[in-house]
Amino acid sequence: RAERRAAMVRDLALIRTWAAQALILAAQVSTLVMQASAADDGAIVVIGDSIASGQGLKEGEAAYADYLREYTGGTVTNLAVSGYKTGDLITFLDDSAKNAPVASAKIICVSIGANDLIDPAKEYFRTLQQEDEGIMDTVKRLAKEDKAVQLISGLTKALREPRKTATANFTVILEKLRALNPDARIIMQTIYNPAEMPKRYFTSEKFTESDIKNYNTLCTYVGNNLAVLNKAMQALD
Repeated sequence: RAERRAAMVRDLALIRTWAAQALILAAQVSTLVMQASAADDGAIVVIGDSIASGQGLKEGEAAYADYLREYTGGTVTNLAVSGYKTGDLITFLDDSAKNAPVASAKIICVSIGANDLIDPAKEYFRTLQQEDEGIMDTVKRLAKEDKAVQLISGLTKALREPRKTATANFTVILEKLRALNPDARIIMQTIYNPAEMPKRYFTSEKFTESDIKNYNTLCTYVGNNLAVLNKAMQALD
């Protein structure tokens, strides 16, 4: 049980790292929002997943919407839900009991898509996990066993359909947003690579050149998959 708790702690620490990286992206999006709202203090609505909701932050730490509120001085409503996939957001936009703030907003910030790939990737990793391993423990073990190619092959199969679904859903989401609120400015936030770690993380003697090479291979693979979703968002008209 102690080993299992330790594995859970390691996974939670990783989530917090991702959340901290997400706040950097929030500042970038805030610049766009400020440009849109500099002469307008109208309502801003944030929708989407855990990046927007602030999952992993300690009590009192600012979430995505808090930064927008501080930077713009406007009214910001955070309707994001941790764990949301693109399909969940579509269901949300179809729910008249929940979507009223979206319909009346002047600026809509959307953070969505990461869970469409993260959830099936986690399910795939669980098929490879050994007892008391956290997900990152599994990744590290497979990297040390020089099984990066095997790992990527399995992930490719696991992510193929979810990636197609998410890409198609981006168009549906935009259409529904425009139908609800044709006058709002819509800002779609692209997805960062959660596999990226600071270089200092690999200065430990625990990592060999082969470990780092395998990690870089996996990180590049994850980045390429996310690039497909990001390009799909950027191509939305």
